[in-house]
Parts: sequence; structure tokens; C-alpha cells
Amino acid sequence: MTSFVHLNYSTQHPGLARVESAMGAVQQLRQGFSGAGSVSASPLSALAAFGSAASKMASGLIRRVDGFSRQVAQARLEWATLGAQIASQSPRSE
Repeated sequence: MTSFVHLNYSTQHPGLARVESAMGAVQQLRQGFSGAGSVSASPLSALAAFGSAASKMASGLIRRVDGFSRQVAQARLEWATLGAQIASQSPRSE
């Protein structure tokens, strides 16, 4: 007599289960936003505050990089000027 092995395999594809789970989360978000205005305004205000802080941080970083670039350019100019003065005073330059 033949015996069969019964394994417990999932009857649903794992990718499909993830998509269905994500769709359920989106529906819950929509229901939360369709409620009171303060509930939906809270995440939006947090996002706006984050954007404002990120913008300030980026502009400060740009100012610091610009200042550093100016210092490097000034130092290169001073070294080039010094090198030209030394070269002009060299006995080989006559």
C-alpha cells in the first residue's frame, strides 16, 4: 500500500501576502486621515518641521563649505605669491 507524505505548505504566495498587508496598512492610514483634522494635521506639521530643520541644516553646511573653500583659495594665492617673490629674487632668474 502507498503512503503519502503531507507537508504543510502555505497556500498563499509570500509576495502576495506582503502586498495585501501593505494595502491593509494604507487603508488604515486613509481611515486615520479621514477622521478629525487634528489627527491628519499632526503628521503633516511634523513633516513640515523636519523639512524646515533640514533646510536650515543644509544652508548652514553650504555656508561652512563656502567659507572653507575661500580659506583654501586664499592660502593657495598666498603660496603662489610667495613662490613668485622667491623666484624673482633667485640669482637664476637674471
